[in-house]
Amino acid sequence: MGCNCKNKKNEAQKITKERESKVQPVISVTLEEINIIDNMIYDINGNAEKRAYVTEFFMRNYGDPVINYCDQVCIKRLHDRLRDLKKTL
Repeated sequence: MGCNCKNKKNEAQKITKERESKVQPVISVTLEEINIIDNMIYDINGNAEKRAYVTEFFMRNYGDPVINYCDQVCIKRLHDRLRDLKKTL
């Protein structure tokens, strides 16, 4: 008959895969701050103060630096993150 060791190994793998989950960062922001950042994003390439504020916001909340010059892909990613933040509020 055997000890059925091969099937036990598959069960162990299934359990560990089911326990995997995404870790969501704990972010404490207000809707007002999200709206301010949302309005600043398109102007961060022309204004150093706005760029510094937006960079600090994303570093504080995501640990992700915003590069000195943001192209359309970068700006879209920032807007997507802000939209997800609004959903969590």
